[in-house]
Amino acid sequence: FSSGGNLTYKQASDAAITMSGDWDIGGSLLIYGDSSGGLATLDTNGNNLTLGGSLTLGQSSADNGGGYPGRVKFSSGTHSVSGDLLVAGEYTHGTFDFGSSTLTVGGDLDFSYARVIKETSTLNLTGDSTITATKDYTYNSAGDLINEAPFYNLNCQTSGQTITVAEGGLTVDGEFSPNTSEFIFTATDTGNRITLPSYDSASSAVNKFYNLTFNGAGGGWDTARNLRIENDFTLSQGAFSDNNKDIFIGNDLAGAGTNTRGLELGARTWTVGGSWDTSGENITVSPGSSTVDLTGTGDIKTGQEVDTFNNLNCASSGETTTIRASDSIVEPYILGNLTLGGGTLNKTGDYQGIFTLRDTGAPL
Repeated sequence: FSSGGNLTYKQASDAAITMSGDWDIGGSLLIYGDSSGGLATLDTNGNNLTLGGSLTLGQSSADNGGGYPGRVKFSSGTHSVSGDLLVAGEYTHGTFDFGSSTLTVGGDLDFSYARVIKETSTLNLTGDSTITATKDYTYNSAGDLINEAPFYNLNCQTSGQTITVAEGGLTVDGEFSPNTSEFIFTATDTGNRITLPSYDSASSAVNKFYNLTFNGAGGGWDTARNLRIENDFTLSQGAFSDNNKDIFIGNDLAGAGTNTRGLELGARTWTVGGSWDTSGENITVSPGSSTVDLTGTGDIKTGQEVDTFNNLNCASSGETTTIRASDSIVEPYILGNLTLGGGTLNKTGDYQGIFTLRDTGAPL
């Protein structure tokens, strides 16, 4: 079946269309039940669905909240949606049953009013996308789960993509391939969690972030497992806790600024290959009993007379650690041990650059 324009499938009672061959639609596809109780279902039945536009489920009407729903069963096919994947609005709902399919999406994923059945599916993102999926798992009047963590396998397929996670955290059950993307978390509430499969160096391209940014006023995130960021970790707004897990950052930890920020280190190790910058105003660093291991050449920039590190390892063999005091005084408090490797420790800038060793009382 082929169509050059947009296509709407509406059904007055519970009914389904079962595809008997591939569909290629040049525009968008809208699926909804044309009554308060009717559910319209498109079953791809192992065939392939290709859309040049967006896929929308449901018809939102304030007069009949929760009515006019739509459902799509992707089954085991290979599908492509050039636009967005979404439910029409707050007064309806839809079900995305991904099955074991592979689905490539060029636009945004909005699961705010959707039931998601991920099974063993693979979602490929090809453009800059916003992912919206409320973190609260709630049920509709029929007892159906409206929202669950929507990803089994998640892949970024284009270099330099920007993926904005507008609400909650991120859970991937199968495999996560970031390419060279930046994931930006912008939630403004706390209790958000990142759960990725465990990183394995034997499969070094997957189950990690490339660039990771937190930028939500009042937002709070933690990680369920050890977390690897291949390039930069940026804290612009909000708070991040390591939840007593190891954190690996291949390049820089960038936490400078004036927005309210928080960084909570537990009892494990943060390995940073580049610079550590927690300078500026309105930032709180809780060092816990952690160890920060600066393994490469880079700068240290912090505030003045602030608890920053418990144990700090820097100036690794063959590397240079620079206390960068070009803009203001840099004086981190080190509550535990300072260990200098066989490299170089120096200081630049006209302001003071001081490592202060202290216990839980006054500086030593």
